[in-house]
Amino acid sequence: MSSLTQKTCAPAPLRAELGTVLQQALRAARITLKTWIKRSRDRRDLREMEEHLLRDVGISRGQANFEGNKPFWRA
Repeated sequence: MSSLTQKTCAPAPLRAELGTVLQQALRAARITLKTWIKRSRDRRDLREMEEHLLRDVGISRGQANFEGNKPFWRA
């Protein structure tokens, strides 16, 4: 190996740590995306729910619309 290559390549433990950090970041991104998709679907279903079903779960149309119209990224 030349001295230039040795200086630009990260040591094996550092590369392994970077790989772990990237895996964790991708996992977190995947979980967040799944949460957003589920939240979006649930809110759409809530907005479209019929009045008798809303009464069964104990919420008003106004409450359903308020919750159903929140952006998917807000909890």
